[in-house]
Amino acid sequence: MKMTDCHTHRLSADPESFLYSVSKPVMPPEGVFFSAGVHPMFADSSDIPLPFLDLFRSERCLAIGECGLDRRAALALEKQEELFLRHADAAEELGKPLVIHSVRTRQEMIRLRKKRQPSVPWIVHGCRGTAARLQEWADAGFILSFGEGLLREASLLEDFFRSLPGESILMETDESDLSPDVLYSVAASCRRMNREDFTAMVERNYRRIFFHES
Repeated sequence: MKMTDCHTHRLSADPESFLYSVSKPVMPPEGVFFSAGVHPMFADSSDIPLPFLDLFRSERCLAIGECGLDRRAALALEKQEELFLRHADAAEELGKPLVIHSVRTRQEMIRLRKKRQPSVPWIVHGCRGTAARLQEWADAGFILSFGEGLLREASLLEDFFRSLPGESILMETDESDLSPDVLYSVAASCRRMNREDFTAMVERNYRRIFFHES
Protein backbone atom coordinates (compact mmCIF):
# COMPACT_ATOMS: atom_id res chain seq x y z
CA MET A 1 0.00 0.00 0.00
CA LYS A 2 1.11 3.58 -0.66
CA MET A 3 0.39 6.92 0.95
CA THR A 4 -1.19 8.88 -1.89
CA ASP A 5 -1.25 12.65 -2.31
CA CYS A 6 -4.03 13.90 -4.57
CA HIS A 7 -2.93 17.54 -4.67
CA THR A 8 0.64 18.71 -4.33
CA HIS A 9 2.95 21.32 -5.81
CA ARG A 10 6.02 19.18 -5.15
CA LEU A 11 7.42 16.36 -7.26
CA SER A 12 7.90 12.93 -5.69
CA ALA A 13 9.95 9.85 -6.50
CA ASP A 14 6.86 7.69 -7.07
CA PRO A 15 4.77 9.17 -9.90
CA GLU A 16 1.73 6.96 -9.28
CA SER A 17 1.36 8.03 -5.66
CA PHE A 18 0.87 11.76 -6.17
CA LEU A 19 -0.95 14.20 -8.45
CA TYR A 20 1.10 17.27 -9.32
CA SER A 21 -0.95 20.47 -9.47
CA VAL A 22 -0.24 22.64 -12.53
CA SER A 23 -1.36 26.28 -12.45
CA LYS A 24 0.71 27.43 -15.44
CA PRO A 25 0.24 26.02 -18.97
CA VAL A 26 3.53 24.12 -18.95
CA MET A 27 3.77 20.34 -19.39
CA PRO A 28 5.24 18.67 -16.27
CA PRO A 29 8.29 16.39 -16.53
CA GLU A 30 7.88 13.12 -18.41
CA GLY A 31 6.17 10.40 -16.39
CA VAL A 32 4.49 12.77 -13.92
CA PHE A 33 0.73 12.53 -13.52
CA PHE A 34 -0.93 15.88 -12.95
CA SER A 35 -4.04 18.03 -12.67
CA ALA A 36 -4.26 21.33 -14.55
CA GLY A 37 -6.45 24.39 -14.36
CA VAL A 38 -6.69 28.16 -14.05
CA HIS A 39 -6.63 29.11 -10.37
CA PRO A 40 -9.14 31.91 -9.66
CA MET A 41 -6.46 34.01 -7.96
CA PHE A 42 -4.46 34.04 -11.22
CA ALA A 43 -7.39 34.46 -13.60
CA ASP A 44 -7.89 37.66 -15.59
CA SER A 45 -10.83 36.57 -17.74
CA SER A 46 -13.54 33.93 -17.97
CA ASP A 47 -11.76 32.12 -20.81
CA ILE A 48 -9.45 29.12 -20.48
CA PRO A 49 -6.19 29.80 -22.39
CA LEU A 50 -5.66 27.36 -25.27
CA PRO A 51 -2.42 25.89 -23.81
CA PHE A 52 -4.43 24.67 -20.81
CA LEU A 53 -6.90 22.93 -23.12
CA ASP A 54 -3.96 21.06 -24.64
CA LEU A 55 -2.83 20.01 -21.16
CA PHE A 56 -6.34 18.79 -20.33
CA ARG A 57 -6.18 16.30 -23.21
CA SER A 58 -2.89 14.76 -22.13
CA GLU A 59 -3.13 11.14 -21.00
CA ARG A 60 -1.05 12.13 -17.97
CA CYS A 61 -3.61 14.78 -16.94
CA LEU A 62 -5.81 12.82 -14.56
CA ALA A 63 -7.96 15.72 -13.28
CA ILE A 64 -9.09 19.22 -14.21
CA GLY A 65 -8.23 21.99 -11.74
CA GLU A 66 -7.59 23.36 -9.38
CA CYS A 67 -10.24 25.82 -10.39
CA GLY A 68 -13.08 27.46 -8.56
CA LEU A 69 -14.31 30.56 -6.77
CA ASP A 70 -12.48 32.84 -4.36
CA ARG A 71 -13.92 36.05 -2.92
CA ARG A 72 -10.39 37.42 -2.48
CA ALA A 73 -9.63 37.28 -6.22
CA ALA A 74 -9.51 40.38 -8.43
CA LEU A 75 -11.73 38.83 -11.11
CA ALA A 76 -15.44 39.46 -10.49
CA LEU A 77 -17.23 36.48 -8.95
CA GLU A 78 -19.60 36.29 -11.92
CA LYS A 79 -16.62 35.93 -14.29
CA GLN A 80 -15.02 33.39 -11.96
CA GLU A 81 -18.18 31.32 -12.14
CA GLU A 82 -18.13 31.39 -15.94
CA LEU A 83 -14.49 30.27 -15.89
CA PHE A 84 -15.22 27.53 -13.38
CA LEU A 85 -18.10 26.17 -15.45
CA ARG A 86 -15.84 26.01 -18.50
CA HIS A 87 -13.54 23.79 -16.44
CA ALA A 88 -16.53 21.72 -15.35
CA ASP A 89 -17.59 21.31 -19.00
CA ALA A 90 -14.08 20.12 -19.90
CA ALA A 91 -14.11 17.64 -17.02
CA GLU A 92 -17.41 16.19 -18.23
CA GLU A 93 -16.28 16.03 -21.84
CA LEU A 94 -13.03 14.27 -20.96
CA GLY A 95 -14.40 12.14 -18.14
CA LYS A 96 -11.90 13.51 -15.59
CA PRO A 97 -12.48 14.55 -11.96
CA LEU A 98 -12.71 18.24 -11.08
CA VAL A 99 -10.44 19.66 -8.34
CA ILE A 100 -12.07 22.65 -6.65
CA HIS A 101 -10.65 25.68 -4.87
CA SER A 102 -13.31 27.45 -2.81
CA VAL A 103 -12.85 30.38 -0.44
CA ARG A 104 -16.02 31.71 1.18
CA THR A 105 -18.07 30.37 -1.75
CA ARG A 106 -19.40 27.09 -0.37
CA GLN A 107 -23.05 27.85 -1.06
CA GLU A 108 -22.29 28.96 -4.62
CA MET A 109 -20.41 25.71 -5.27
CA ILE A 110 -23.18 23.58 -3.81
CA ARG A 111 -25.69 25.44 -5.99
CA LEU A 112 -23.60 24.83 -9.11
CA ARG A 113 -23.21 21.14 -8.37
CA LYS A 114 -26.94 20.71 -7.85
CA LYS A 115 -27.58 22.55 -11.11
CA ARG A 116 -25.00 20.61 -13.14
CA GLN A 117 -25.48 17.13 -11.63
CA PRO A 118 -21.98 16.11 -12.80
CA SER A 119 -21.12 12.54 -13.78
CA VAL A 120 -17.48 12.98 -12.69
CA PRO A 121 -16.30 13.47 -9.08
CA TRP A 122 -16.09 17.04 -7.80
CA ILE A 123 -13.28 17.20 -5.21
CA VAL A 124 -12.97 20.01 -2.66
CA HIS A 125 -9.25 20.34 -2.00
CA GLY A 126 -7.74 21.72 1.20
CA CYS A 127 -10.82 21.03 3.33
CA ARG A 128 -10.94 23.01 6.54
CA GLY A 129 -13.43 24.81 8.72
CA THR A 130 -16.11 23.66 11.10
CA ALA A 131 -17.65 20.21 11.07
CA ALA A 132 -21.02 21.73 10.16
CA ARG A 133 -19.61 23.42 7.07
CA LEU A 134 -17.72 20.33 5.98
CA GLN A 135 -20.87 18.28 6.46
CA GLU A 136 -22.61 20.54 3.94
CA TRP A 137 -19.96 19.63 1.36
CA ALA A 138 -20.35 15.94 2.13
CA ASP A 139 -24.15 16.04 2.03
CA ALA A 140 -24.00 17.72 -1.39
CA GLY A 141 -21.96 14.82 -2.81
CA PHE A 142 -18.45 16.28 -2.96
CA ILE A 143 -15.29 14.24 -2.37
CA LEU A 144 -13.28 15.85 0.46
CA SER A 145 -9.49 16.15 0.39
CA PHE A 146 -7.74 16.87 3.70
CA GLY A 147 -4.30 18.24 4.49
CA GLU A 148 -2.89 20.76 6.96
CA GLY A 149 -6.36 21.88 8.00
CA LEU A 150 -7.08 18.48 9.51
CA LEU A 151 -3.89 18.63 11.58
CA ARG A 152 -4.74 22.05 12.99
CA GLU A 153 -8.36 21.16 13.74
CA ALA A 154 -8.12 17.42 14.50
CA SER A 155 -9.70 17.65 17.95
CA LEU A 156 -12.66 19.65 16.60
CA LEU A 157 -13.19 17.49 13.50
CA GLU A 158 -12.63 14.04 14.99
CA ASP A 159 -16.31 13.08 15.24
CA PHE A 160 -17.09 14.40 11.76
CA PHE A 161 -14.04 12.78 10.18
CA ARG A 162 -14.84 9.44 11.79
CA SER A 163 -18.45 9.52 10.52
CA LEU A 164 -17.55 10.59 6.96
CA PRO A 165 -18.03 7.73 4.46
CA GLY A 166 -14.64 6.23 3.73
CA GLU A 167 -15.08 6.45 -0.03
CA SER A 168 -15.37 10.26 0.23
CA ILE A 169 -11.86 10.83 1.67
CA LEU A 170 -8.62 11.83 -0.06
CA MET A 171 -5.40 13.23 1.43
CA GLU A 172 -3.08 16.00 0.19
CA THR A 173 -0.05 18.08 1.10
CA ASP A 174 -0.75 21.04 -1.25
CA GLU A 175 2.05 23.66 -0.98
CA SER A 176 3.18 22.71 2.52
CA ASP A 177 6.26 20.87 3.75
CA LEU A 178 3.91 18.56 5.59
CA SER A 179 5.15 15.01 5.99
CA PRO A 180 2.68 12.45 4.61
CA ASP A 181 3.68 10.21 7.54
CA VAL A 182 2.44 12.78 10.02
CA LEU A 183 -0.68 13.56 8.00
CA TYR A 184 -1.70 9.93 7.65
CA SER A 185 -0.95 9.15 11.30
CA VAL A 186 -3.15 11.99 12.56
CA ALA A 187 -5.91 11.17 10.07
CA ALA A 188 -5.91 7.48 11.00
CA SER A 189 -6.06 8.38 14.67
CA CYS A 190 -9.04 10.69 14.06
CA ARG A 191 -10.70 7.89 12.13
CA ARG A 192 -9.85 5.39 14.90
CA MET A 193 -8.22 3.09 12.36
CA ASN A 194 -4.72 1.66 12.26
CA ARG A 195 -2.59 3.56 9.79
CA GLU A 196 -2.16 0.64 7.39
CA ASP A 197 -5.92 0.18 6.97
CA PHE A 198 -6.49 3.93 6.60
CA THR A 199 -3.71 4.20 4.02
CA ALA A 200 -5.16 1.30 2.02
CA MET A 201 -8.63 2.89 2.09
CA VAL A 202 -7.37 6.24 0.77
CA GLU A 203 -5.24 4.51 -1.87
CA ARG A 204 -8.31 2.63 -3.14
CA ASN A 205 -10.17 5.93 -3.42
CA TYR A 206 -7.23 7.54 -5.23
CA ARG A 207 -6.95 4.67 -7.72
CA ARG A 208 -10.70 4.60 -8.30
CA ILE A 209 -11.11 8.35 -8.80
CA PHE A 210 -8.02 9.14 -10.86
CA PHE A 211 -7.14 5.85 -12.55
CA HIS A 212 -10.73 4.53 -12.85
CA GLU A 213 -9.88 1.27 -11.12
CA SER A 214 -12.77 -0.64 -9.57
